[in-house]
Amino acid sequence: MKSMKQIGYGVLAAALLAPFSVSAQFGQVPSGSTYSSVASTGKLTSDSIGTILVRIMNWVLGILGIGAIISFVIAGILYLTAAGDESKTEKAKGMMTYAIVAVVVALVGYVVINTVVGLLGSGASSGTF
Repeated sequence: MKSMKQIGYGVLAAALLAPFSVSAQFGQVPSGSTYSSVASTGKLTSDSIGTILVRIMNWVLGILGIGAIISFVIAGILYLTAAGDESKTEKAKGMMTYAIVAVVVALVGYVVINTVVGLLGSGASSGTF
């Protein structure tokens, strides 16, 4: 059972990191390359590191928030289908508690990031989820 958890975590990590492998090219592409037109139209090279970090954090917090809401819905379904079984009810309540904590963490993280960016005035756009 432990190996199944490790496989699940590995698949989750690969799915979360897949978009970064596509945009791994941060440098300049040689002018003779077939990708030179794509590199010249991309805005990633012209953004500051602060903007890139804010976008990554907002993306991660968005994924966390969506996952927490989905797990809260699943916990609600488990609670409704427990049919009076104490162990299933307690498991669903615990899952709801963790889902609520995850939503609160995502919201607090979003507020903290936007507050720090606003106070520092780095010009990084905070974006949305």
